[in-house]
Amino acid sequence: MKKILERGAFIFMTAGFCFTCVGCNAITEFISPEIENPSITEGETTSPSLTKEEPKSSVSQVSVLLDKQCKKPAAMAVRDSVRLNKLQLGNAIRDTFGEATLNAEAVQAAFAKYPNDVDFETASQFKIMFDQTKLDAVNAIAHAVGEFVASNPLTLASVGGGCFSGITNATAEACYHEFILKLGRLVLRRPLHVPEILNLKKVVSAGLTQKEKVMGITEALLQSAPFLFQFEMGTSLKSEILTLNAFDVASRLSFLILDSVPDATLSQLADSGEILKPAVQRQQVDRLFLDPRAKTKIRRFALYWLGQTSNHAMPSLPTSPPSLVAGLDPVALRTEILREVQEYVEYEIFNGATFKDLLLSTRSFARTDDLASIYGHSKVTSSAPAQMGAGRFGVLLRPILTASTTSTPSSIIRGVRLYSRLFCGSLGSPPAGAEGAGIDITEPEIIKKYSNRTLIEMKTGSGTCFNCHSLANPLGFAFGTMDSFGRFRTTEKIYKFGGADSDLIATHPIDSSAVILTGHNEKFLVNGPQDFAQQLANSQIGPACFSRHMYEFLQVQEESMSDSCLMNEVIKTVQDSNKGVLEAFKEIILSSYLTQKRIN
Repeated sequence: MKKILERGAFIFMTAGFCFTCVGCNAITEFISPEIENPSITEGETTSPSLTKEEPKSSVSQVSVLLDKQCKKPAAMAVRDSVRLNKLQLGNAIRDTFGEATLNAEAVQAAFAKYPNDVDFETASQFKIMFDQTKLDAVNAIAHAVGEFVASNPLTLASVGGGCFSGITNATAEACYHEFILKLGRLVLRRPLHVPEILNLKKVVSAGLTQKEKVMGITEALLQSAPFLFQFEMGTSLKSEILTLNAFDVASRLSFLILDSVPDATLSQLADSGEILKPAVQRQQVDRLFLDPRAKTKIRRFALYWLGQTSNHAMPSLPTSPPSLVAGLDPVALRTEILREVQEYVEYEIFNGATFKDLLLSTRSFARTDDLASIYGHSKVTSSAPAQMGAGRFGVLLRPILTASTTSTPSSIIRGVRLYSRLFCGSLGSPPAGAEGAGIDITEPEIIKKYSNRTLIEMKTGSGTCFNCHSLANPLGFAFGTMDSFGRFRTTEKIYKFGGADSDLIATHPIDSSAVILTGHNEKFLVNGPQDFAQQLANSQIGPACFSRHMYEFLQVQEESMSDSCLMNEVIKTVQDSNKGVLEAFKEIILSSYLTQKRIN
């Protein structure tokens, strides 16, 4: 492809999206002038300036709005064109070109160069733009896929290149034209526009070999903006609201539920326009949630909801002292805790669980002796769940949010984690020098005299520390009856950091009573984690914050006041004891956001 590659840099230009790819090895000059969009420039890591700054709603604001603001049509929030993440790129390659293509050694090596961008704590942390590292990886992926397709007749035939088996000079032009149309429809998730077809035909007329032409066409498509973004063309624009077309809707549905490109059924419904009918959309949402890939999506949500994609993720577990570890394998146990909670959330949601059920169900899927012993049952060996032991239920009585890497759990760290994920609050960082201010609570003599809770209250109960710690500390105190591994306890043993059993400093009784402030005009008077879980299940803040996590996970966009009408309906569903969490997911997907997009 030297004749094409002599320039060394090409411009991605599709419907106004434009960024430089240094060293690209494919034709990437697409122009679809139907709709104007902001440019994307190399190295950008923030959202383009097409959006208006909107106030982010507090959970309490959303939860009390109810119908007051929703008697008028929703003032839909601005939505950017979302970039495919690494998981979605891999799924798109597999579902377009086949498992063998994705698993090819060269393709896997190229994917290894792409940074992990699947996990994020909040939607705002997902950068919709490409930096140079991602561009280079996309370039390598496109090249590896192009070479595999061009070198494998069966794969080539499966994506529209069947005519190449008997190609002649007389049939070459028609064959390449057919290949461009068929592969373009698969990769871009819609039919190609005339300018795109003409630009791809430049590869065909460039005096290259058949393999180079197939590679060039494939690479160009895989490096184009309509492939790399959930890029929506729409049919009409009115008052800054873009009405989406059938191909946009089919693509949205598929990525929202399966994290991949539309399957044959969705593609046929897009071609016919049937997917624009609300009844058909509902049917397809129900169908797609039966796909095993939807369960993978829900497992990802479980980790997102519980903060495992953030700085508040579950830490490594203690390896000493021996009397605390008590024969457990800390590394394997941590792995099983994370795996089990995903299976639990998936099972509950796909079996009609409500938000309350997620917090109160006694079902467990602990499949190792270590975790099963903590949860109070024999390890699970089938698809049927076990029942947890006395006092153990729901996600909060699992150690995923309360585990500690030290022998003495930090009530402060626990509280910050819980406040973030259960109340959707952010407490920020402590002021400079705060740790060294006031009483030294690490002195052995003072540790012997006072419990860990009392020391924390002495350290943070006044001054500049108090505002944040009055919110975080009580949450941590309520979970004081759970040790670093999540086992129940009535006393705390404090050791020298990393010490042996002989380094025990003190033993104190545990007080797990607390007055928990949410920061949203709601508070809980609790005595232990079980009491807190029960109260949260029947609160306003619990369903409201959970609904926000659902919305931001699906839309990859932070909720704002413009989303109030939709969010109120979702919160009502989450609060409804007759409707499951899965119905709330479907409600978000089937909202007006499926067929419309505010662009400014």
